[in-house]
Amino acid sequence: MGFLDSVKSWFRSEAAEAGELGRETKTRLERDLDRREAELAATPEQRLEQLQDQIADGDTTFGDLQSKIDGRGALADATADVAGIDRRDQDDVLDLDSEEIDPPDPGPAS
Repeated sequence: MGFLDSVKSWFRSEAAEAGELGRETKTRLERDLDRREAELAATPEQRLEQLQDQIADGDTTFGDLQSKIDGRGALADATADVAGIDRRDQDDVLDLDSEEIDPPDPGPAS
């Protein structure tokens, strides 16, 4: 009977997880429904305030993204500057302005 007890225990734990997931989903859906009902019942002045708050939140998000982009651009510029300095010192750097590219020697045939 040990195997059957293990199977029953497994089903109980899965049922408990499914129940918890159902409760969380129900809570989230009820919260979303309450928010939508409040939006529909809002006066035009309240709705205008809500829209302004959403726009302000969007501006903040856009500002955060813009600062990330600026920071990454500065990092890329700095990396390119450092990489350019290192490459000028090397003799084996490929010259992209050159029209001819010599293929490497194939070496001895075996």
